[in-house]
Amino acid sequence: MTMLLLTKDISLEKSATQFLGASLDYLSIRLFIGKFGTYDQSQLFYQMEEIVNQLAADKEIAVVPPFELNQLVLDLMYEIDEFFKLLVLYANTRLAAGQRLYRAKVPYFRFNNEKEGKAVSHSAERIAFLLKDLEQAIKERLEWIISEGMVLTSTQLNKLEEIQLFLTELADLRETVVACFLSESNHVKWIEIDSRSPQNITTFIAQPATVADKLKENLFNAKKAVIVTSASLTVNHSFQYILKGLGLDPVLTETVLIPSPFDYKKQVQLLIPEDLPEINTVTLDEFVISLAEQIISIAEAARGRMLILFTSYDMLKKTYELIKESGFLDDYVLMAQGISSGSPARLTRNFKRYDKAILLGTNSFWEGIDIPGEDLSCLCIVRLPFSSPEEPLTEAKSKLILERGGNPFIEYALPEAVLRFKQGFGRLIRTENDKGIIVVFDKRIITTKYGNSFFESIPPVSVRKGSVNELVQIIHTWI
Repeated sequence: MTMLLLTKDISLEKSATQFLGASLDYLSIRLFIGKFGTYDQSQLFYQMEEIVNQLAADKEIAVVPPFELNQLVLDLMYEIDEFFKLLVLYANTRLAAGQRLYRAKVPYFRFNNEKEGKAVSHSAERIAFLLKDLEQAIKERLEWIISEGMVLTSTQLNKLEEIQLFLTELADLRETVVACFLSESNHVKWIEIDSRSPQNITTFIAQPATVADKLKENLFNAKKAVIVTSASLTVNHSFQYILKGLGLDPVLTETVLIPSPFDYKKQVQLLIPEDLPEINTVTLDEFVISLAEQIISIAEAARGRMLILFTSYDMLKKTYELIKESGFLDDYVLMAQGISSGSPARLTRNFKRYDKAILLGTNSFWEGIDIPGEDLSCLCIVRLPFSSPEEPLTEAKSKLILERGGNPFIEYALPEAVLRFKQGFGRLIRTENDKGIIVVFDKRIITTKYGNSFFESIPPVSVRKGSVNELVQIIHTWI
């Protein structure tokens, strides 16, 4: 029994969900199999055969011949290609007509009697058998090498260790394929595809809808004490949502809410444009046109140093392209996640490098990035960060709440969005000397009853609303 300190734990439930789940993506699997390679590629396969040939000399060895092992690798790579093509086909047949998004998540159901579902299952079965055969063939070779009892060089021993590690990972891959496609499971499963490169960026994901019981049993009950700290643990000053998600008993858990050391009233102005149309009253293209116009006006007033957070990659891409095409911000360095090259960390470094930089981000940019000082003076939140009700994991969680007579919006969708909003809000003020503007383009924060939950969950700030022209004047005087 030991003590454990966890920080930034808003991602603890998410991390546990990913850890207890599984994923298969095309590029990672092809790169992994490529480490072993075919006989003519001078990878682990060829290097293993060199050792076998040196030890065998003129001996007869009772293992699969090299050409058969080579064919196994070729068959496996072919089947992997076919498998991911089938996943894309399965996903595309379930996307509504005209719903060809840049990125989409499509639920996967194992017991689907349609031909696409059966084809995926049969292909997964063939991959599982090929992985088992390949694993067995490599294992037999390693066992034969060891049984010879010959003295090996340090280089050869290191190579055998690499092959043994590959063998272990090969077995893990087979177990994942079997667990995802050939075994009973309560996990939520879905396919993520990208229309720009359907096969290469296709990922299959399986995750549990809830991890509360697992965390309680394997983490919290296993430790003498666990300390969890984060700036994003409460909704409306209550720990109830996070405690439930982590499987913690509110009676037995001690909670402490510590005030922020920052004076947000003096450091932040939160602005809400009232002349941006509601997204559900116009088409997406019309909304993006209005949004791009307001972003351009705000960017010019703020002189860049601006982070814009999106909840949808498709909206991000359309907005980026429209701003680029307009030419109004040609004097600025415009970067966008998934469009500009580089990881989120690299994009953040590039953002800090330029005085007049504008960065459009989604997903990972809502949390975990640190841009203190004048490098970031204006934070824009395009939409309140509600998960789509059609997102597989959200749909599964909502279903569980409905089954026990609860309200999915109040118990899950709203608190999850509030916590994510708090994370986004926290990107702006990182030190006591920081000062800046937050622009929330989503009027639901002031026009709905639940909008107050977002205000109640962040520190007190000065809130101003008006036309974008009026808000631009405030930005000029504030920054």
